[in-house]
Amino acid sequence: MYQNSLRLVSVLEGLYVIYMFCFFKTTKTLELGRWDWGEISTSLKSNTKSKSIFSSLINLIYHPTTASNIPESQICLFGKYASIAILIYFILRHYVDCLKGYNIYIILLIFICCFSNYNAVVYMIPIILIELYLYFTKQDFK
Repeated sequence: MYQNSLRLVSVLEGLYVIYMFCFFKTTKTLELGRWDWGEISTSLKSNTKSKSIFSSLINLIYHPTTASNIPESQICLFGKYASIAILIYFILRHYVDCLKGYNIYIILLIFICCFSNYNAVVYMIPIILIELYLYFTKQDFK
């Protein structure tokens, strides 16, 4: 019964991450005043022979850095792909023994990676709080 509850929490966490990263749209951004790499990306696109590779990379990591009047996703394409990987991890950690011991480290790594977009950090706070609660009350996945 207890393990089924943890599995349900994991699925709900994963669905929350997918919703916030892939479908949630807002006019607000927390990236105000942050450097957006515009000069570097422009020079890379114009000064290289393999423009398609760099333009694909820039498109993969691009996310809005200014507020808009029209609601839009504030998460880059890479973050959207990562949200699917996070859901898969949340499910697999119940079935793959080697993941159980490293759960808190993987969660902290995910949180650190979210610092590339401050909106992602805010979206992940509920997940981090739940995971820390489970870890410190010894209800984690060991």
